[in-house]
Amino acid sequence: MRYYNNFYGLLNLNDHWNLELGFDVGIQQVEKGSSDVYSWYGTSFNAQYVLNEKWQFAGRIEYYSDPNEVIVESIDNQSGYKTSGYSLNADYLVLKNLKWRLEARYFHSPDPIYPKENGPVSNNFFLLTVLSFNFESKPIKL
Repeated sequence: MRYYNNFYGLLNLNDHWNLELGFDVGIQQVEKGSSDVYSWYGTSFNAQYVLNEKWQFAGRIEYYSDPNEVIVESIDNQSGYKTSGYSLNADYLVLKNLKWRLEARYFHSPDPIYPKENGPVSNNFFLLTVLSFNFESKPIKL
């Protein structure tokens, strides 16, 4: 049996600033019929600045802990999966429902959990770009 909750709060400070605080927590039985459980959690803080109707910028700070590797398995499979992350992104709204994002992300773990050519390391940095399309659903009129 698995239980999972995603709690978050949104705060729109004004026309330009939005804040989000999130907390995820989950528990799962070690095995069917057992009263023993494993747990994991994650926290995050996001701040977004809306420059105008086309440009948005945001930053994120996050932490994730899965000591029993229920959701994420680490490379060494001994110390559990724990990581902190930071990211900055810029979004450009090409159309009302088409967004292009450029994002820089950095993760750090107390243990070497990220695969690299010469063996696992404890830091991971990458740049990514995403083009996303929002399919807006409209109610069917009878």
